Amino acid sequence: MKTSVIKPAVIAVLGWSGTGKTTFIERAIAECTKRGIETAAIKKSRHEPAYPSAGKDSSRYLKAGARQSLFISEKTYIQETNASSSGIQPLPPGAAENIERWALSQIRGADIIFCEGLQPETQSSADPGRRADLTPKHTLVVLTAGTARTESELKFPLRDVDILITDSPELAQTAAECEKKAFSPDAAASFIEYIIGIED
Repeated sequence: MKTSVIKPAVIAVLGWSGTGKTTFIERAIAECTKRGIETAAIKKSRHEPAYPSAGKDSSRYLKAGARQSLFISEKTYIQETNASSSGIQPLPPGAAENIERWALSQIRGADIIFCEGLQPETQSSADPGRRADLTPKHTLVVLTAGTARTESELKFPLRDVDILITDSPELAQTAAECEKKAFSPDAAASFIEYIIGIED
């Protein structure tokens, strides 16, 4: 039976390279698939996409159960499902000026959209914590900690995120003191339960 969520919930997963962003998204997508929740995934990178994409992050998302995957570089993109691929295409005119909104506009039919490396817009460059919605509402920023054990080692301060992914009890406690939720990297089921709960 499909679990109801408000469409679309946007989960922006950020963190330093090597902190487990892709692996955590894979696990979360697989958990959603078990529950009948439709997902899509977007990855933004400075590197050009590879085609064919077998073994790359975009294909890993599809293998985990995402219905659609979109990989964006600074100049090109590739959009895929398990049945089809756009091949490498140039970004359309004007897309780079607001890449977040353009990327989300390409996704259809997903209950949850996972975004790796796609940072929500800020309302003011002087106040990065006050971000504008990536979509009209229902955007959460998730930060992967990797091997970090203190807040100073994280890519962003905890005040600027909603959820922390960490296996460090000390860092999880720091998150709790900042009134932020924390989940371990292998707790995708609990993470999705939480997402469902706040989206009800």
